[in-house]
Amino acid sequence: MNSAKLKNEVIHILGVGSIGSLIAFHLSKMGKPVSLIFRNREKEKLFSENGFRLGLTNSYLKRKLPQNSSQIVSREFQEHIQVLKKSSGLNFKSDSISTSDPKPIEKINKLIITTKTFSTVEAISSVYNHLSLQPEIFLLQNGMGVAEEVFSFFKSMNNEKVPKLILGTTTHGCMPDTDIFCYVHTGFGTCHISEYISEYNLKNTDVSYASLNKNSLISTLLQLPLNVELAPGPDIDIHLLKKLVVNAVLNPISAIVNCRNGLIFEKADIIRKDLISDLCTEISSIITNTYKEDRIKSLFTRDFIYNTVFDVCQVTYNNYSSMNIDFNSKRQTEIKYINGYLINIANKNGVGSALNKLLYDLISNTQPSVLDPEILTQ
Repeated sequence: MNSAKLKNEVIHILGVGSIGSLIAFHLSKMGKPVSLIFRNREKEKLFSENGFRLGLTNSYLKRKLPQNSSQIVSREFQEHIQVLKKSSGLNFKSDSISTSDPKPIEKINKLIITTKTFSTVEAISSVYNHLSLQPEIFLLQNGMGVAEEVFSFFKSMNNEKVPKLILGTTTHGCMPDTDIFCYVHTGFGTCHISEYISEYNLKNTDVSYASLNKNSLISTLLQLPLNVELAPGPDIDIHLLKKLVVNAVLNPISAIVNCRNGLIFEKADIIRKDLISDLCTEISSIITNTYKEDRIKSLFTRDFIYNTVFDVCQVTYNNYSSMNIDFNSKRQTEIKYINGYLINIANKNGVGSALNKLLYDLISNTQPSVLDPEILTQ
């Protein structure tokens, strides 16, 4: 394949929600051809009828306006939003993964997955026949442990195809807008990415930006205007674990007591006295007994975890966690890859995980209507 063709190789995205659309929007603005893969033909048809357009509103910019902004500044900002929402010149295509879809998906060499973690292997399986022999696959999701499942899947296919896996975690905030296929970029954060170290690529334990192939997916991701940073070696584990510990405390508690993020510290004792404090102690013990890296052992103390969770709850005070929304809508949650991941590594290292198991069981085995405060405190 010549360099010109590689440079313009289509990037496919599975998981056309808020974060997937945020990335798709900016990839396309960079001039990269993007193909969105929808779960069914109905959603793809809606996208087609919408003119293959995605809209993005950078609402986080509002916070940068001075408090005494004139009406002219405000009007200019409103016009900026409207222009973004009418972005019609972006280069999008679409496919669907419906088994009844007669239209073939083109060969996939670069794939970004932003689905819910529990759908990852199913999503890859649905496009497996369209993958190249050595596809680059970027996982940008909540939780941990899914990369191992992905490699197990490829092994189960007799290692016919050998993926290069890229892991990522982001603090960007994005949510659906009122208009279809329009999204609001609510908070500008960071995105840390790293090539996943596995039996397939053990030699790449210290990847630097200079050593990357300029046509690789990871190089393209680093060019996104989303504060993307390369986090080689154990650095990516630190970033993934920071997000994991917040989700392991915030998500299940907010879901069980059905409250906004900022209220979990006053409502968590409905489930168990001193729950958050003791849970942070337990999570610290699990992580420091599992990871051998000195920086991880020294960083993930009980106080660090507690303060990190508290800070996130204050910043997102009025928000509802994704697990709260899923659980109380009786949809499947990502608990297996959050508290479930902590339980698994605790078991492997002989460390207690009773509180994580408590939350895991309440989320996994209980209907929202059963979680009456009086029952929880019995």
